[in-house]
Amino acid sequence: MRMMPSFLLVAAVVLSACPAAPAADPPITVVYRFDDYNGTVIDNADAGILDVFRRHGLRCTFAVIPNARYVPVSPEKLDFLKVAADSGVVDIAQHGYTHNVLAITHGWSGRYGSEFKGIYYQEQEERIRRGKEFLDRGLGRPVTVFVPPYNSYDSDTVRALETLGFTCLSASLGTDVPPSTRLKLAPATVGPESVREAVALARKTAGDSPAMVVVMGHDYEFKEGLPTELSDVALKTERCSMASLSADLDWLQAQKGVRVLSFGQLCAEPENLGAARFIANRALWEQADRVPPFLKKQYPNTVYFTAERAAELRKTWAVYLWLFYGVAAGAAWGVAFIFAVAAFRRIGRLKWVLIMGAMALLLVALAWGAPNGFHSWRAVLAATVLAGGSSGLWLGLLKSRRSA
Repeated sequence: MRMMPSFLLVAAVVLSACPAAPAADPPITVVYRFDDYNGTVIDNADAGILDVFRRHGLRCTFAVIPNARYVPVSPEKLDFLKVAADSGVVDIAQHGYTHNVLAITHGWSGRYGSEFKGIYYQEQEERIRRGKEFLDRGLGRPVTVFVPPYNSYDSDTVRALETLGFTCLSASLGTDVPPSTRLKLAPATVGPESVREAVALARKTAGDSPAMVVVMGHDYEFKEGLPTELSDVALKTERCSMASLSADLDWLQAQKGVRVLSFGQLCAEPENLGAARFIANRALWEQADRVPPFLKKQYPNTVYFTAERAAELRKTWAVYLWLFYGVAAGAAWGVAFIFAVAAFRRIGRLKWVLIMGAMALLLVALAWGAPNGFHSWRAVLAATVLAGGSSGLWLGLLKSRRSA
Protein backbone atom coordinates (compact mmCIF):
# COMPACT_ATOMS: atom_id res chain seq x y z
CA MET A 1 0.00 0.00 0.00
CA ARG A 2 2.88 2.38 0.68
CA MET A 3 4.08 2.08 -2.92
CA MET A 4 0.93 3.49 -4.50
CA PRO A 5 1.50 7.17 -3.58
CA SER A 6 4.95 6.97 -5.11
CA PHE A 7 3.61 5.62 -8.39
CA LEU A 8 0.86 8.22 -8.46
CA LEU A 9 3.43 10.94 -7.74
CA VAL A 10 5.58 9.77 -10.66
CA ALA A 11 2.53 9.73 -12.94
CA ALA A 12 1.66 13.29 -11.94
CA VAL A 13 5.22 14.52 -12.41
CA VAL A 14 5.62 12.87 -15.81
CA LEU A 15 2.27 14.00 -17.15
CA SER A 16 2.85 17.55 -16.01
CA ALA A 17 6.33 17.50 -17.58
CA CYS A 18 5.09 16.39 -21.00
CA PRO A 19 5.62 19.11 -23.60
CA ALA A 20 2.70 21.49 -23.85
CA ALA A 21 1.07 22.35 -27.15
CA PRO A 22 3.06 25.02 -28.99
CA ALA A 23 1.56 28.40 -29.68
CA ALA A 24 1.76 27.91 -33.46
CA ASP A 25 0.53 24.73 -35.12
CA PRO A 26 3.50 22.68 -36.40
CA PRO A 27 3.41 21.66 -40.06
CA ILE A 28 2.19 18.06 -40.24
CA THR A 29 2.24 15.84 -43.33
CA VAL A 30 -0.03 12.79 -43.52
CA VAL A 31 0.71 10.10 -46.11
CA TYR A 32 -1.72 7.24 -46.81
CA ARG A 33 -0.27 3.93 -47.99
CA PHE A 34 -2.51 0.97 -48.87
CA ASP A 35 -0.69 -2.37 -49.22
CA ASP A 36 -1.44 -5.66 -51.02
CA TYR A 37 -3.09 -4.55 -54.27
CA ASN A 38 -2.93 -7.80 -56.25
CA GLY A 39 -4.81 -10.55 -58.04
CA THR A 40 -7.34 -10.56 -60.85
CA VAL A 41 -10.55 -9.11 -59.35
CA ILE A 42 -11.12 -5.40 -58.70
CA ASP A 43 -11.91 -5.23 -54.99
CA ASN A 44 -14.78 -3.06 -53.75
CA ALA A 45 -12.45 -1.69 -51.08
CA ASP A 46 -9.77 -0.68 -53.59
CA ALA A 47 -12.33 1.08 -55.78
CA GLY A 48 -13.93 2.67 -52.73
CA ILE A 49 -10.64 4.03 -51.39
CA LEU A 50 -9.80 5.64 -54.71
CA ASP A 51 -13.28 7.12 -54.96
CA VAL A 52 -13.00 8.65 -51.48
CA PHE A 53 -9.63 10.25 -52.29
CA ARG A 54 -10.93 11.45 -55.65
CA ARG A 55 -13.91 13.18 -54.02
CA HIS A 56 -11.56 14.93 -51.59
CA GLY A 57 -9.13 16.02 -54.29
CA LEU A 58 -6.31 14.10 -52.60
CA ARG A 59 -3.80 11.44 -53.61
CA CYS A 60 -2.82 8.23 -51.83
CA THR A 61 -0.31 5.45 -52.61
CA PHE A 62 -1.16 1.84 -53.52
CA ALA A 63 1.58 -0.74 -52.92
CA VAL A 64 1.17 -3.41 -55.61
CA ILE A 65 2.29 -7.04 -55.39
CA PRO A 66 3.35 -7.83 -58.97
CA ASN A 67 3.05 -11.62 -58.73
CA ALA A 68 1.22 -12.43 -55.48
CA ARG A 69 1.76 -16.09 -54.65
CA TYR A 70 2.85 -16.49 -58.29
CA VAL A 71 -0.40 -15.09 -59.70
CA PRO A 72 0.36 -11.90 -61.70
CA VAL A 73 -1.84 -8.85 -61.38
CA SER A 74 -4.38 -9.07 -64.20
CA PRO A 75 -4.32 -6.58 -67.10
CA GLU A 76 -7.76 -5.37 -65.97
CA LYS A 77 -6.50 -4.50 -62.50
CA LEU A 78 -3.41 -2.82 -63.92
CA ASP A 79 -5.54 -0.77 -66.33
CA PHE A 80 -7.86 0.22 -63.49
CA LEU A 81 -4.90 1.44 -61.47
CA LYS A 82 -3.32 3.17 -64.47
CA VAL A 83 -6.49 5.20 -65.07
CA ALA A 84 -6.53 6.24 -61.42
CA ALA A 85 -2.86 7.22 -61.58
CA ASP A 86 -3.42 9.22 -64.78
CA SER A 87 -6.21 11.14 -63.05
CA GLY A 88 -3.88 12.05 -60.16
CA VAL A 89 -5.69 10.16 -57.40
CA VAL A 90 -3.03 7.51 -56.68
CA ASP A 91 0.71 6.88 -56.83
CA ILE A 92 2.04 3.36 -57.22
CA ALA A 93 4.67 1.57 -55.16
CA GLN A 94 6.07 -1.93 -55.58
CA HIS A 95 5.18 -4.28 -52.73
CA GLY A 96 7.81 -7.00 -53.02
CA TYR A 97 7.46 -9.58 -55.78
CA THR A 98 5.34 -12.55 -54.62
CA HIS A 99 4.79 -11.66 -50.93
CA ASN A 100 5.77 -15.21 -49.99
CA VAL A 101 7.59 -15.93 -46.74
CA LEU A 102 11.05 -17.03 -47.83
CA ALA A 103 12.84 -16.60 -44.50
CA ILE A 104 12.08 -16.35 -40.80
CA THR A 105 13.70 -13.52 -38.89
CA HIS A 106 13.94 -13.01 -35.16
CA GLY A 107 13.29 -9.86 -33.16
CA TRP A 108 13.11 -9.08 -29.45
CA SER A 109 9.33 -9.63 -29.43
CA GLY A 110 9.08 -12.72 -31.60
CA ARG A 111 9.65 -14.37 -34.98
CA TYR A 112 8.65 -12.76 -38.27
CA GLY A 113 8.28 -13.87 -41.86
CA SER A 114 10.11 -12.04 -44.65
CA GLU A 115 10.35 -12.18 -48.42
CA PHE A 116 13.75 -10.49 -48.42
CA LYS A 117 15.54 -10.26 -45.08
CA GLY A 118 18.26 -12.90 -44.87
CA ILE A 119 18.01 -13.89 -48.56
CA TYR A 120 21.12 -13.78 -50.77
CA TYR A 121 21.66 -10.46 -52.52
CA GLN A 122 21.48 -11.91 -56.04
CA GLU A 123 18.08 -13.44 -55.37
CA GLN A 124 16.76 -10.27 -53.77
CA GLU A 125 17.86 -8.16 -56.72
CA GLU A 126 16.36 -10.61 -59.22
CA ARG A 127 12.98 -10.71 -57.46
CA ILE A 128 12.78 -6.93 -57.18
CA ARG A 129 13.92 -6.51 -60.80
CA ARG A 130 11.25 -8.87 -62.11
CA GLY A 131 8.54 -7.08 -60.15
CA LYS A 132 9.70 -3.65 -61.27
CA GLU A 133 9.89 -4.63 -64.94
CA PHE A 134 6.38 -6.10 -64.76
CA LEU A 135 4.90 -2.98 -63.17
CA ASP A 136 6.84 -0.49 -65.32
CA ARG A 137 5.67 -2.27 -68.46
CA GLY A 138 2.07 -2.82 -67.33
CA LEU A 139 1.54 0.70 -65.97
CA GLY A 140 3.52 2.59 -68.58
CA ARG A 141 5.53 4.50 -65.98
CA PRO A 142 8.57 3.84 -63.75
CA VAL A 143 7.85 2.70 -60.20
CA THR A 144 10.41 4.19 -57.82
CA VAL A 145 8.86 3.60 -54.36
CA PHE A 146 9.33 0.22 -52.66
CA VAL A 147 7.31 -1.27 -49.79
CA PRO A 148 8.73 -4.60 -48.57
CA PRO A 149 6.20 -7.26 -47.52
CA TYR A 150 5.86 -7.58 -43.76
CA ASN A 151 7.87 -4.33 -43.56
CA SER A 152 10.94 -6.56 -43.49
CA TYR A 153 14.22 -6.04 -45.35
CA ASP A 154 17.98 -5.85 -44.78
CA SER A 155 21.02 -3.97 -46.08
CA ASP A 156 21.11 -6.13 -49.22
CA THR A 157 17.54 -5.07 -50.00
CA VAL A 158 18.59 -1.44 -49.71
CA ARG A 159 21.58 -2.04 -52.01
CA ALA A 160 19.38 -3.76 -54.59
CA LEU A 161 16.85 -0.91 -54.52
CA GLU A 162 19.59 1.65 -55.11
CA THR A 163 21.00 -0.42 -57.96
CA LEU A 164 17.60 -0.73 -59.63
CA GLY A 165 16.79 2.97 -59.49
CA PHE A 166 14.34 3.18 -56.59
CA THR A 167 14.34 6.47 -54.72
CA CYS A 168 12.06 5.84 -51.71
CA LEU A 169 11.59 3.02 -49.18
CA SER A 170 8.57 2.75 -46.89
CA ALA A 171 8.51 -0.05 -44.33
CA SER A 172 8.40 0.50 -40.58
CA LEU A 173 10.82 1.57 -37.86
CA GLY A 174 11.49 -2.05 -36.93
CA THR A 175 14.56 -2.59 -39.13
CA ASP A 176 17.93 -0.85 -39.28
CA VAL A 177 19.08 0.98 -42.41
CA PRO A 178 22.64 1.60 -43.60
CA PRO A 179 23.55 5.16 -42.55
CA SER A 180 25.00 5.79 -46.01
CA THR A 181 21.87 4.94 -48.00
CA ARG A 182 20.71 7.43 -50.63
CA LEU A 183 17.09 6.29 -50.41
CA LYS A 184 14.41 8.53 -48.96
CA LEU A 185 12.84 6.79 -45.97
CA ALA A 186 9.21 7.22 -44.93
CA PRO A 187 8.22 4.42 -42.54
CA ALA A 188 4.63 3.63 -41.59
CA THR A 189 3.77 4.88 -38.11
CA VAL A 190 0.07 4.16 -37.57
CA GLY A 191 -3.03 2.36 -38.85
CA PRO A 192 -6.01 4.13 -40.44
CA GLU A 193 -8.09 3.86 -37.27
CA SER A 194 -5.60 5.98 -35.28
CA VAL A 195 -4.72 8.81 -37.65
CA ARG A 196 -6.53 11.51 -35.65
CA GLU A 197 -4.80 10.53 -32.41
CA ALA A 198 -1.44 10.55 -34.20
CA VAL A 199 -2.00 14.04 -35.62
CA ALA A 200 -3.10 15.32 -32.20
CA LEU A 201 0.03 13.82 -30.65
CA ALA A 202 2.18 15.44 -33.35
CA ARG A 203 0.68 18.82 -32.50
CA LYS A 204 1.48 18.29 -28.84
CA THR A 205 5.04 17.02 -29.20
CA ALA A 206 6.59 18.29 -32.46
CA GLY A 207 7.17 21.83 -31.25
CA ASP A 208 7.64 24.12 -34.24
CA SER A 209 9.42 21.48 -36.35
CA PRO A 210 7.70 19.56 -39.18
CA ALA A 211 6.33 16.12 -38.42
CA MET A 212 4.92 13.29 -40.46
CA VAL A 213 2.32 10.57 -39.95
CA VAL A 214 2.43 7.65 -42.40
CA VAL A 215 -0.79 5.61 -42.41
CA MET A 216 -0.57 1.94 -43.47
CA GLY A 217 -3.83 0.24 -44.46
CA HIS A 218 -5.08 -2.86 -46.30
CA ASP A 219 -8.26 -3.59 -48.22
CA TYR A 220 -9.26 -6.35 -45.76
CA GLU A 221 -9.40 -3.77 -42.96
CA PHE A 222 -12.45 -2.23 -44.63
CA LYS A 223 -15.96 -3.58 -44.25
CA GLU A 224 -16.44 -3.19 -47.99
CA GLY A 225 -13.48 -5.44 -48.82
CA LEU A 226 -13.70 -8.87 -50.45
CA PRO A 227 -13.36 -11.93 -48.18
CA THR A 228 -9.76 -13.11 -47.88
CA GLU A 229 -7.78 -15.52 -45.78
CA LEU A 230 -7.25 -12.58 -43.41
CA SER A 231 -10.97 -11.87 -42.99
CA ASP A 232 -11.17 -13.82 -39.73
CA VAL A 233 -8.40 -11.66 -38.28
CA ALA A 234 -9.99 -8.46 -39.56
CA LEU A 235 -13.44 -9.35 -38.24
CA LYS A 236 -12.02 -9.72 -34.73
CA THR A 237 -10.87 -6.10 -34.80
CA GLU A 238 -12.68 -2.83 -35.37
CA ARG A 239 -12.82 -2.61 -39.15
CA CYS A 240 -12.71 0.63 -41.10
CA SER A 241 -15.26 1.73 -43.67
CA MET A 242 -15.39 4.16 -46.57
CA ALA A 243 -17.51 6.43 -44.39
CA SER A 244 -14.88 6.50 -41.63
CA LEU A 245 -12.09 7.09 -44.16
CA SER A 246 -14.04 9.96 -45.71
CA ALA A 247 -14.71 11.45 -42.27
CA ASP A 248 -11.00 11.26 -41.41
CA LEU A 249 -10.05 13.05 -44.63
CA ASP A 250 -12.69 15.72 -43.93
CA TRP A 251 -11.18 16.17 -40.47
CA LEU A 252 -7.61 16.33 -41.79
CA GLN A 253 -8.49 18.91 -44.42
CA ALA A 254 -10.11 21.06 -41.73
CA GLN A 255 -6.95 21.06 -39.58
CA LYS A 256 -4.68 24.07 -39.78
CA GLY A 257 -1.18 23.20 -40.95
CA VAL A 258 -2.05 19.61 -41.94
CA ARG A 259 -1.67 18.35 -45.50
CA VAL A 260 -2.29 14.94 -47.08
CA LEU A 261 0.23 13.78 -49.70
CA SER A 262 1.20 10.66 -51.59
CA PHE A 263 4.74 9.28 -51.59
CA GLY A 264 5.30 10.73 -55.04
CA GLN A 265 4.31 14.19 -53.88
CA LEU A 266 6.34 13.83 -50.68
CA CYS A 267 9.51 12.70 -52.44
CA ALA A 268 9.27 15.54 -54.94
CA GLU A 269 9.77 18.02 -52.10
CA PRO A 270 13.07 18.99 -50.46
CA GLU A 271 12.04 17.63 -47.05
CA ASN A 272 14.82 15.67 -45.39
CA LEU A 273 13.94 11.96 -45.45
CA GLY A 274 17.47 10.64 -45.05
CA ALA A 275 18.97 7.92 -42.90
CA ALA A 276 19.87 10.24 -39.99
CA ARG A 277 16.20 11.10 -39.48
CA PHE A 278 15.22 7.42 -39.65
CA ILE A 279 17.89 6.35 -37.15
CA ALA A 280 16.87 9.02 -34.63
CA ASN A 281 13.19 8.07 -34.89
CA ARG A 282 14.00 4.38 -34.63
CA ALA A 283 15.80 5.01 -31.33
CA LEU A 284 12.72 6.86 -30.06
CA TRP A 285 10.45 4.04 -31.28
CA GLU A 286 12.55 1.33 -29.60
CA GLN A 287 12.22 3.09 -26.24
CA ALA A 288 8.41 2.76 -26.39
CA ASP A 289 8.49 -0.84 -25.16
CA ARG A 290 9.91 0.36 -21.85
CA VAL A 291 7.08 2.83 -21.26
CA PRO A 292 4.52 1.64 -18.66
CA PRO A 293 0.89 1.32 -19.84
CA PHE A 294 -0.45 4.39 -18.05
CA LEU A 295 1.94 6.58 -20.09
CA LYS A 296 1.57 4.82 -23.48
CA LYS A 297 -0.85 7.34 -24.95
CA GLN A 298 1.54 10.16 -24.09
CA TYR A 299 4.54 8.53 -25.77
CA PRO A 300 5.18 9.90 -29.30
CA ASN A 301 5.96 6.71 -31.22
CA THR A 302 3.23 7.16 -33.87
CA VAL A 303 4.81 10.29 -35.34
CA TYR A 304 7.87 10.66 -37.60
CA PHE A 305 9.81 13.68 -36.31
CA THR A 306 12.86 15.50 -37.59
CA ALA A 307 16.11 13.92 -36.43
CA GLU A 308 16.75 16.73 -33.95
CA ARG A 309 13.28 16.61 -32.43
CA ALA A 310 13.30 12.81 -32.17
CA ALA A 311 16.62 12.93 -30.30
CA GLU A 312 15.26 15.60 -27.92
CA LEU A 313 12.13 13.60 -27.16
CA ARG A 314 14.09 10.41 -26.60
CA LYS A 315 16.34 12.12 -24.05
CA THR A 316 13.36 13.72 -22.31
CA TRP A 317 11.50 10.45 -22.04
CA ALA A 318 14.65 8.65 -20.89
CA VAL A 319 14.66 11.00 -17.89
CA TYR A 320 10.98 10.26 -17.24
CA LEU A 321 11.62 6.52 -17.37
CA TRP A 322 14.64 6.73 -15.08
CA LEU A 323 12.48 8.68 -12.65
CA PHE A 324 9.63 6.17 -12.80
CA TYR A 325 11.76 3.06 -12.42
CA GLY A 326 14.01 4.79 -9.87
CA VAL A 327 11.02 5.58 -7.66
CA ALA A 328 9.77 2.01 -8.11
CA ALA A 329 13.15 0.63 -6.99
CA GLY A 330 13.31 3.11 -4.11
CA ALA A 331 9.81 2.20 -2.93
CA ALA A 332 10.67 -1.50 -3.05
CA TRP A 333 13.90 -0.82 -1.16
CA GLY A 334 12.06 1.14 1.54
CA VAL A 335 9.37 -1.48 2.07
CA ALA A 336 11.93 -4.31 2.18
CA PHE A 337 14.26 -2.40 4.52
CA ILE A 338 11.49 -1.54 6.99
CA PHE A 339 10.22 -5.12 6.91
CA ALA A 340 13.70 -6.53 7.49
CA VAL A 341 14.46 -4.25 10.44
CA ALA A 342 11.09 -4.97 12.05
CA ALA A 343 10.77 -8.68 11.40
CA PHE A 344 14.15 -10.36 10.85
CA ARG A 345 14.92 -10.80 14.56
CA ARG A 346 11.59 -12.57 15.00
CA ILE A 347 11.58 -15.01 12.11
CA GLY A 348 14.99 -16.63 12.58
CA ARG A 349 16.32 -18.61 9.65
CA LEU A 350 13.29 -17.75 7.53
CA LYS A 351 14.99 -14.43 6.77
CA TRP A 352 17.60 -16.23 4.70
CA VAL A 353 14.86 -17.92 2.70
CA LEU A 354 13.37 -14.48 1.95
CA ILE A 355 16.72 -12.98 0.98
CA MET A 356 17.76 -15.89 -1.22
CA GLY A 357 14.30 -16.03 -2.76
CA ALA A 358 14.39 -12.33 -3.64
CA MET A 359 17.84 -12.69 -5.20
CA ALA A 360 16.75 -15.75 -7.16
CA LEU A 361 13.77 -13.83 -8.53
CA LEU A 362 16.12 -10.99 -9.46
CA LEU A 363 18.30 -13.40 -11.43
CA VAL A 364 15.18 -14.75 -13.17
CA ALA A 365 14.13 -11.20 -14.09
CA LEU A 366 17.60 -10.42 -15.45
CA ALA A 367 17.64 -13.65 -17.46
CA TRP A 368 14.19 -12.79 -18.83
CA GLY A 369 14.97 -9.23 -19.88
CA ALA A 370 18.65 -9.31 -20.83
CA PRO A 371 18.47 -11.40 -24.05
CA ASN A 372 16.26 -8.80 -25.76
CA GLY A 373 17.86 -5.74 -24.20
CA PHE A 374 15.02 -5.22 -21.69
CA HIS A 375 12.63 -4.20 -24.46
CA SER A 376 9.69 -4.72 -22.13
CA TRP A 377 8.38 -2.48 -19.38
CA ARG A 378 7.47 -5.58 -17.37
CA ALA A 379 11.05 -6.88 -17.47
CA VAL A 380 12.48 -3.48 -16.50
CA LEU A 381 9.96 -3.02 -13.68
CA ALA A 382 10.53 -6.54 -12.35
CA ALA A 383 14.32 -6.11 -12.40
CA THR A 384 14.29 -2.69 -10.71
CA VAL A 385 11.74 -3.66 -8.03
CA LEU A 386 13.54 -6.90 -7.22
CA ALA A 387 16.94 -5.16 -7.17
CA GLY A 388 15.58 -2.54 -4.80
CA GLY A 389 13.84 -5.15 -2.67
CA SER A 390 16.91 -7.41 -2.45
CA SER A 391 19.22 -4.57 -1.42
CA GLY A 392 16.63 -3.40 1.12
CA LEU A 393 16.49 -6.85 2.69
CA TRP A 394 20.29 -7.08 2.93
CA LEU A 395 20.68 -3.64 4.47
CA GLY A 396 17.77 -4.34 6.80
CA LEU A 397 19.53 -7.52 7.91
CA LEU A 398 22.73 -5.58 8.65
CA LYS A 399 20.77 -2.94 10.52
CA SER A 400 18.92 -5.50 12.64
CA ARG A 401 22.21 -7.25 13.53
CA ARG A 402 23.87 -4.03 14.61
CA SER A 403 20.97 -3.08 16.84
CA ALA A 404 20.76 -6.57 18.35
